Amino acid sequence: MPRELTILGPTLLGDAEFRPAAAAVDPGIGMRLVRDGLVARFTDGDGRLLATVQHPRRVRSTSEVRRLLPDVPTLPPEADGGGWWWTDVFVPFDDETEPIGSALATAIAERAHGVLSAQDARRR
Repeated sequence: MPRELTILGPTLLGDAEFRPAAAAVDPGIGMRLVRDGLVARFTDGDGRLLATVQHPRRVRSTSEVRRLLPDVPTLPPEADGGGWWWTDVFVPFDDETEPIGSALATAIAERAHGVLSAQDARRR
């Protein structure tokens, strides 16, 4: 079962956030777009999966965001037109790749001026 993380922010995530974030964590991280570009898969130099980033969805309900992401005390700035981009990130739950995948999710959130939510047993 993977670790489920959520990036919430004003930016529709894409290559401009993915590649610099990956390079900041480890220059050897590779990225491949699948499912017609809707999903990004990040791997290490040995081909091991580090993270899968799903296509973002627009959310506009503050109360729903607060209900679903109770570990986010302060919401990030809103996107143009209101609301936020909600992006799910899945990271393998293993001792070798999980720290790198989680660091990658953090770096992507920072580049996108968003916040990272971890609604699972491991807290950052």
